[in-house]
Amino acid sequence: MVEPERLNVWRRSRPQRWIRDQARRRQIVAIRSILERIGRAVLSVVVEVRTRRRRPDGPRHVALLGHNILMTQAVLRAWATIADDPRLKARLFVPWAYRRAGRKLARAGGLRFAAGLGWTRLWAWDLVLVANHVKAYHPSVPVVRMLHGIGSSSKILRGHEFTYDPGRVLRADGTAVYARIFESSEFTANEVVGRLPALAGHVAVTGSLAADQLLARQCDFADIRRQMGFTASQRVIVSMSTFGPYSLMETIGRRLIDEMRHVTTAGRYRFVVCTHPNLWAAHRRAARPWDEFLRRQRQHGLTILEPGDDWARALAVADAAISDHTSLATAFALLGKPLAFVPVAEPAIEATSTVARLIQFSPILSDPAELGPFLDTLLAGDSAPGVAAIGAEIVSHPGQAASRTRAELYRVLGLDSPAGMAVDPTTSAASPWLVSGEPVSS
Repeated sequence: MVEPERLNVWRRSRPQRWIRDQARRRQIVAIRSILERIGRAVLSVVVEVRTRRRRPDGPRHVALLGHNILMTQAVLRAWATIADDPRLKARLFVPWAYRRAGRKLARAGGLRFAAGLGWTRLWAWDLVLVANHVKAYHPSVPVVRMLHGIGSSSKILRGHEFTYDPGRVLRADGTAVYARIFESSEFTANEVVGRLPALAGHVAVTGSLAADQLLARQCDFADIRRQMGFTASQRVIVSMSTFGPYSLMETIGRRLIDEMRHVTTAGRYRFVVCTHPNLWAAHRRAARPWDEFLRRQRQHGLTILEPGDDWARALAVADAAISDHTSLATAFALLGKPLAFVPVAEPAIEATSTVARLIQFSPILSDPAELGPFLDTLLAGDSAPGVAAIGAEIVSHPGQAASRTRAELYRVLGLDSPAGMAVDPTTSAASPWLVSGEPVSS
């Protein structure tokens, strides 16, 4: 038992300890800030020196940054449009946690490889390709950002819209962080430049490589269904979930999958479960990874896609989809097939986004227990007229993404574009690291 006098001393000392702790925290923050400024100054000098030593007739060096496997594949799709040029030398960088998968992808594409993204700031690159937001590089280093989904993200992260948040796309002095942002939609590009005039000349409408690939897959509808084990009489439904507390999996995921198992036993419906890579342990973002739970569902007849699996195949052969606010919903809307949503909380989604507008025109599955009758009704009708109209806004210049992406990259590089293209990343004959249906996250 604590003596009363000692207890009183301890109580009096608590505010003093709190004050000391706060002072230490302030000191740590100040020291960290000073070190960051010193680091930025050193990096700036290093890049300046290397820029001056660059040979005008030498090779152009390209850094490919993949923050996760999904984003790595998006970057590689863009790189494939210029990969045949002998004047270009590229290296793939992925976080240390994904080094095994990254090494596989680099080997398949004939690329040099390094684990760790921070190394990229030590070199005077002629081009940096990313599919995620990054902190501003040295102004002499052109950074090109492409979307890692189809259409701009609808997500609200930490209170801010993700894709075109001014804090992510503009430097402190108001200039653009990126030399180019590859946008899929003329509609979105005009809206963004109207809202953020500093991005004029930096938003390039290239169409969508992923969308063109998806539409091309529809031509192989029968073959893909057969390869995935679906019969002609079965109706294939794909469920699509993003990550975060408002996602399908984190809200009604378990109940919905239980009902999928029940409906599957009747034999008429088959289900494909497509989830965001951040829900899997390999990506180390979810507090409770879903790996084991999802893999167990295979023994109940569900098809489970893992990170790195080709989601375009599943969307192409599906007869309908049930989604949350994932960007895959915009991809599926392009196909003109029935689309439904689960309830999505307002704080999770940007109100004027494409996905928010799709939700307004689509049926909502409020109770997973009603899945069977809900699907019967959904498949008895066609895609809602409003959804079809929005789908036309999602991707401009369909079928032209490869050529437009290639032309824009050469503009940033300041090089003449050679005639022809060795690899069109939207075709089934493209390099294996673009269309592989095997998991690469292990």
